[in-house]
Amino acid sequence: MGAPGPQGAPGVQGLPGATGVQGPQGEPGSSNYFYVDADGREVDADVYLGIWPDDAGRLWLFDADTLKTSGSSISLYFTDVDCAGQGYATSFYLPRRVLKHPRGGFVVRPDAAPTVAFVYRSVLFPDGTCQTNPGGSESQSNGFLLPATQQLTPPVVPFRAPLHLERRQ
Repeated sequence: MGAPGPQGAPGVQGLPGATGVQGPQGEPGSSNYFYVDADGREVDADVYLGIWPDDAGRLWLFDADTLKTSGSSISLYFTDVDCAGQGYATSFYLPRRVLKHPRGGFVVRPDAAPTVAFVYRSVLFPDGTCQTNPGGSESQSNGFLLPATQQLTPPVVPFRAPLHLERRQ
């Protein structure tokens, strides 16, 4: 028997084969999870953030167990001693967030309220107590100018407590 010969030229491409059998359906995506109330009604707000919007677009704190809404308790910072002068809130709060003023009522961060650096000499805590910096010294922070206090009524959530997460098809 002799040595093998040279390799031949490739042949003509064959026809495509038949389509295979379709595989099984995959697991449902995360979009099949919904917050529902005690009656099984789907809740149409981003309650997982702990925020409930009112009809004016203001953002209230929200408790999924009780369905109570409230303003966020805050400390306020003042340019003068004894919690006097211009007031500021820290920049942590996004626009439209409802904040509970320690002296009563609410403040809502305006959409166009810029974050600014400010100097403060006293702090008004959520429980209403005022603390002046030692010797009236200055401290610095970033925040927004405190808007006027408003009398607002927290919204009523139109569902039945408690809310819970449920997977639906």
